Amino acid sequence: MTNKQLSQSRLRLSKILLVIGAPAFLLTVGLQYIPLIGVSFLLLFAGVLLGMNRVVCPSCGKPHLSIGVEVQRCYSCGAAYFETKT
Repeated sequence: MTNKQLSQSRLRLSKILLVIGAPAFLLTVGLQYIPLIGVSFLLLFAGVLLGMNRVVCPSCGKPHLSIGVEVQRCYSCGAAYFETKT
């Protein structure tokens, strides 16, 4: 099984939803504004789902979960997750 990279548009949309959803959720919970708690939680949840990427190192076999970032190399052994096209 090969690792798949996130598209740039999906990664960008994920970052936007995370930047808007997280503070909005904390603010609405802090202010106890019940109608917007659900909406802000859905924004945050959608950002996490869109930005989630699971990769497995082809060298050492360790799995890695990244949310909202594009990880290029294994944190343990340093091997590249994705094949480079030259």
